[in-house]
Amino acid sequence: MKPEKRKLQIIDKANKRARKLKPQCFFSSCSESAVKSHSQSKRSLNNISVGGKVIGISRPYFSPPQYVDDWFKEISIGQASLFKGFCGKHDNEFFKSVDDFELTSLDKETLAKLAFRTFAMEIRRKQQASCVLSTIIRESEGMFHIPEDPRLLCEGIKIFLEKDYPYYLNRFETIFDSDNYDDVESAVFLLPRNIGISCSTVINPIDEEIGDIQPLMSFTVLPNSDATTVLFTYFLSDKQAVMNFIGAHDKLEDIVFNRCEEVLFNPALFRSLTDNDKRTITKGLAHWMSWEKVQCPDLLGVNLTSPDYY
Repeated sequence: MKPEKRKLQIIDKANKRARKLKPQCFFSSCSESAVKSHSQSKRSLNNISVGGKVIGISRPYFSPPQYVDDWFKEISIGQASLFKGFCGKHDNEFFKSVDDFELTSLDKETLAKLAFRTFAMEIRRKQQASCVLSTIIRESEGMFHIPEDPRLLCEGIKIFLEKDYPYYLNRFETIFDSDNYDDVESAVFLLPRNIGISCSTVINPIDEEIGDIQPLMSFTVLPNSDATTVLFTYFLSDKQAVMNFIGAHDKLEDIVFNRCEEVLFNPALFRSLTDNDKRTITKGLAHWMSWEKVQCPDLLGVNLTSPDYY
């Protein structure tokens, strides 16, 4: 068999194995199977959709497309941002207030639940990535050269899942069990227009590993019909690191296109992008193993200043 064909077989096997993962509900006390649910609010997706469709980025990590438009795909909002996070009961009951919230009714509980769902999505993605990478490395051993970057990334994900995941899961569940949200805070930026972007991710605000547990913050962009809410939610112990991060990244494009793994576009906004814009975006969003930082074009025209705190 030709080496290239064997490589594709290994990648296909790894992706199939990841798709077959059957996680339980993210709550540690629940043993029910996780169902597919949205990591991003369906209301937000409606606010950037045209005909029930949004534009997302395709992520063929090991065989990048030749043409820039092939990096992107049209997605129905019913299929966008889906992940296996929670059982049906928790997804419907626990997150109802999150999906129904209004800008006039922001509160610490809603913001903490939004951050928790984003954290769950990040964990599921890391579990899938770990499955894909470990399978590729194992199946390729002695057959193909595996660069150092995927090996280091796989090891880093493994450490995160073993140490950081249970630590932060416990912190979130302690908050919800006690109904005391004093340990969590959000910096909220209210933008006076719908910017045509929806995204959510978890970010280490210091860009390096120190100690056993890494500081984390949840970052979310929620488009409304005529406004946009940008959220940074974090534990108070990490506040200074988050404030330093925001001060160094006041241009919204820098965070959206260099830090988020899943960004969904309003189709009209996507059509307004030049091919050069699209190439720059794919470098930031899709090149996950080198995670190349790019100088983003001024697509959104937003500088983050003067947040409100909740």
